[in-house]
Amino acid sequence: MRRYLLHGVFALVISLMVLASFASIYRLHEYEQRLDQVVTQRTTKINLITAMYTAARERSVSLLKMLSMDDPFDREEEFEFFNALATRFAVARLALQELPLVDAEQALMDEHFAVVRKAVPLQLKVVDLLFNDDVEQATSVLINEAIPTQNQVLNYLVKLIEFQEQAANDSLSATRDSSSTTVRFLILITSIAVFLSAGMAIYVIRTLREDERQLRDYAETLEQKVWDRTAELSAAYEDLKMSQSQLVQSEKMASLGQLTAGIAHEIKNPLNFVNNFSDTAMEAGGEIEKMICNTDAEYLSSSENLSYLSGLVKDLRQDLEKIRRHGERANRIWRISSGASSDARFTRVSCPLPLPKTVTMH
Repeated sequence: MRRYLLHGVFALVISLMVLASFASIYRLHEYEQRLDQVVTQRTTKINLITAMYTAARERSVSLLKMLSMDDPFDREEEFEFFNALATRFAVARLALQELPLVDAEQALMDEHFAVVRKAVPLQLKVVDLLFNDDVEQATSVLINEAIPTQNQVLNYLVKLIEFQEQAANDSLSATRDSSSTTVRFLILITSIAVFLSAGMAIYVIRTLREDERQLRDYAETLEQKVWDRTAELSAAYEDLKMSQSQLVQSEKMASLGQLTAGIAHEIKNPLNFVNNFSDTAMEAGGEIEKMICNTDAEYLSSSENLSYLSGLVKDLRQDLEKIRRHGERANRIWRISSGASSDARFTRVSCPLPLPKTVTMH
């Protein structure tokens, strides 16, 4: 959730910066175009009004020149220049009328045109008087009527020029105000973006610190868990070793028991033989002793009796031999079992010794 919020704030900051940039560029471009248009229009109007002012003033100067000329041909040439000035004045005025004019501007133009309609007939009257060689009357009309009226024309032209300058200043002031508004808007948007960026930075820093703290706590907890797990594993390993040792000991004891049982079984047969043959030998010895003690010389001289006695002695010798042999077997088994028992303390016996077949007594 925090990641999405962070992305949203970041996108909002970028959007505000982009919006402020585009809005500022658009407004500044609009102001630049408007200022260029105003400057172009004002410059064109001032140039046209200046041309009208110059033509009107030179018409008065031309009339004064014609008053000082005595040669009719010179007056004719000057009159042509006078007409050319009138044409220049009319062309400039028509061009000015075609431009967009505000109400105050149009009112000044109307007043100016009314004065022009008065001044032109007076100037033509002066020209007619000069061509009729009535210089005195022409001078009177020029000085008393034509020039004052022409001065009014010039004054209105001056007012138009001043109006253009004032309008240009007003337009420039309005452009400055608009630019100031744009700058304030840009500053506002930038401030908001900076504020959001600062807030986002603080939030990111706090989030990183919180994540770092949680990570540090988790690392400590994980380390403690590792230690606890290691202790548990160590205890389990010790228990396993003890269990393994007990299991080995149990297996050794079981192997030793099996070995002891096998040895006991192996020794039992020779001992049975020894016991049986010792009983037989004792009986044979008893009979021999009884025969020797209770028999006289005649009885011993008999070959049949001696043969019987010899057979008893032979049987006794055989029994004693068997007793000796089975005793050696038992002794051998004991020696083997003693060596196996000592090895059994160190070596696990997988199976007991094989049992021999039961030996039957003859």
